[in-house]
Order: sequence, then C-alpha cells, then structure tokens
Amino acid sequence: MKKFKKTVALILSLAVVLTVMCSCGSKKEEKKVYKDTDEHVNLVWYVSATEPVGFAEVLEKANEYLNEKLNVTLDLRVVDSGDYETKMQLALASGEDVDLIWTSNWKFNYESNVLKNAFLALDDYLDSPDLKDLKNYYSEGIWEAAMVSGKIYGMPMEQVMYNQKGLHFGDKTYLDKYGYTNYYDQVHDMDELTDLFQTIHDGEANDPSFYIISTTQTDFFIPEMTSVSSGWEINSNGEVTDRRDEYDEWRYQMYDWNKRGFFPPSVTSGGDGSNLNILASYCRYLPGAEGKAKLSDKKHRDHIVVPTTEPFMGRNGVQSTLTAIAATSKNPVRALKLLYLTHTDEYLLNLLCYGIEGRDYTKDPENPHRMNREEGGYYLAEFMIGSQFLAYLAPSYEDGVWEETKKANEEAYVDPNIGFCFDPSSVESDISQVSAVKSEYANILGYGLQDPEISIPEYYKKLELAGFNQIGDEIKAQYKQWKDENK
Repeated sequence: MKKFKKTVALILSLAVVLTVMCSCGSKKEEKKVYKDTDEHVNLVWYVSATEPVGFAEVLEKANEYLNEKLNVTLDLRVVDSGDYETKMQLALASGEDVDLIWTSNWKFNYESNVLKNAFLALDDYLDSPDLKDLKNYYSEGIWEAAMVSGKIYGMPMEQVMYNQKGLHFGDKTYLDKYGYTNYYDQVHDMDELTDLFQTIHDGEANDPSFYIISTTQTDFFIPEMTSVSSGWEINSNGEVTDRRDEYDEWRYQMYDWNKRGFFPPSVTSGGDGSNLNILASYCRYLPGAEGKAKLSDKKHRDHIVVPTTEPFMGRNGVQSTLTAIAATSKNPVRALKLLYLTHTDEYLLNLLCYGIEGRDYTKDPENPHRMNREEGGYYLAEFMIGSQFLAYLAPSYEDGVWEETKKANEEAYVDPNIGFCFDPSSVESDISQVSAVKSEYANILGYGLQDPEISIPEYYKKLELAGFNQIGDEIKAQYKQWKDENK
C-alpha cells in the first residue's frame, strides 16, 4: 500500500512539474534550426500498442535499413494502451529525450497537449527546403485540421481521414433470409431500417440469444457537421447549435426500439451481452470494411457494411491519428524525414507493421502487394506508423481498396470550419459538469429506458444547470472571432 501511495505521489508531483513547465513554455524561444545535419542520430518514437512477438528482431532489421536511408537509429517504444497516457505524461514531465509521439483526439489528446506546449510547432520546418515534399504530401485542408492557434503541431497519419457513418451487419445470411439481399435499394432512412429490424426480430423470435442491436450509438442517418464540444456543433449556415430537434426525434425512436425489444435486457441494465447474437452495430464506414471484418471473424462469415451518411472531412477525422514532434526533440528535421519515409516507403511501412517476410507473413506469388499471415501474429497498426495505403493487402481485401480509399479522401466534402480550433480553458469546469450529465443520461436516452416526455426535459434542465449554455456562448464568441480573422 505504501508503495502504491508513493507511485501516486510521484505521478501527481510530475504532473505538477509538467503543468508548471507547460505554463511557462510560451516564454521560451523556439528553435530556429530548420536544416538537417549529416550526423548519425538516435530517434525515440512512442506509439500506443502491445509489443508484438519478435519485435526486437523487426526493429533491428528496420534499423539496418534506416541507417542506410537516413543515417538514423530508431528506438520505437510501444506502450500498452491502458498505460499510454500516464507513460507519456511522465516522460514529458521528467524531460525525457523524446522525438516522436503518437497522439489523437481519443487518446493522449492532441489539442490539449498542444495547449500545454508538449509539442513543437512545425510550420517553419515544413516550409524549409529539406521538407518541402512532406509539406506537399497533404492538401491545405488536411494541414488546417492539424492547426491549433494557427500553427501545425502534428503530422496526420494517412488512412481514412473523413468520417462517414455506417451500419454493420455481422452475418449477411440474415439479410438474405428475410429478403434484404439488395439492402442498398431497400433501406434509406430510420423508418425503413426499423421495418427491416422488425422483420428479422419477428423471424428470430424463437432464438433467446438473438437481438437486433446492443449499442447506444444508433444515430445512423444524422449527417455530420462541425463538432466542437459538449454536443455543440456548427451547421452549414455558420450557426452554433445543439441540433436539438434532430436528436430528440432520434431519442423518441430509441424509446420505440426499446419497446419493440430490439435491445437485449442484459445490456440496457449494464449486464454482460458478450454471449448474445447481435444482428447490427454502428461503424465508421470505409472502403474494404467488409473484408477487414471477415478477416477478424473466427466464423469467417460474410459481413455487410453500408454507409448511412455522406463522407465528411473534418477535424475529428484528421485528428483521429497524428504523430507530433516532442518539444524536447533535438532532431526535429530528421524525425520529420522519418515520418515522410513511413508515408512513401512500402518496404519500411510493412516491415514495421507486419514484421519479417518469411517469418511473420508470406507474399502472394501472383501479386507482390498481397500477403498471407496468421491471425494473432506480429502486427502494429498502420494508422500509428505512416500511410496505410502502402500496406500489403490481406487475403479478404479487394484489389484497389487503398486506391479507392485515397480517392474518397480526396473527394470527401471538406468542412468549411475545418481550421476552427476551440480553446476550452475558460469553460473547463462547465465541460466537466456537462460531461457528467451526458454520462448519466447516455443509457437512459440511448436505449430509450424512460418515457422521453419525462427524460428529455429532465436532461435539458440538468444540462442548463451544469453550464451547457455557457459553453455554447463561449463557442459562439470564439467562432465569430475566428470568422472575422479569416474573412
């Protein structure tokens, strides 16, 4: 117990050090060395992952290659997901020599760490002759999504960079059995989806393990727009809104779904639904999603994944995975060159992500861009390392999936507010209180557990008392200022 208390005390004290360091960081002058040297350098790179078997041998082989290509020795450090945030806080607070840090909007938050001066501003480096190819790799809109207070602090990792809501059926046989083989021509909105669900629900009534859906994320047909904070968004007319009418209609629909028996009782009451047979789930739609789902399905079933909204390129999609250069890095130019290499060098990307050919995977003799690999073998997620579009295709992936995805990135509707970055510092306590209210009502509204005539007014009243409107007012003020500055 004493050891545990000492550990907690150490973490808290280091957190204080980091806070002090960050609050003073703006007073320090940024480095002005934007050119590389010829010297051999060591680069430390942190990613959030479980260390795969055989990792040391892969890193040794990668360093043989990197020594030749960039005169670099890479110390790639993988930290289990549950420990990642604490580990990175400790590393930065203690002044550890770190060069590259994986970050996102869902783990080790990118924008929050920028505001703490944890990352290096990259604009001057990206504008230097040494890195012009890296700057040109992405469009202006994507770089804007990585901007905080007008500066770029991280390089997006290339994958599906737009958001598009989707509906995932884990077993196609149910759709075929009940006459929904041509799903795309038969289901276009929530009413038609409800009819489909009811048909299959009635047909499988004798299976006590069968249920329609087990998640509260069922807003399939509500289109994307600029998401800011705490449920506030910005619509196409530039209005800050909570989209109350749209979401209330959805909440009434969930109440109806609950009465129809679509949700398993064990899940809605907080129990374990892992042994249930669930028909459908929410997913982020992307090309090749069906092949990827089948690849990880131990039953090797055919999956159906369908888009329910149009592609939307916004900050959230781009910031779902980035790599930042730590403010403590002594070799930012070489670190950025390494990132460019993981976006352009097929051999390096696949070595780091899939391991050693012949040991961890084999190439398809008829297609050098395809591979065969055992489930559960060596793997690091491509979206944390570089460009997923360099990855060798798994057996269930269709030819051309990466080209199709890249094209979809280029053609997706770009959020006109993609460069707007909200600073939450003045309403942090309000955000925390609103978050608590949203957590309290997440299952009540998402699973339709109570009559919405009662639960919805209660929900809004508690939001108002928690400071919801103050957050909205602050967003409106900052957004107006941003619009005025970017006319």
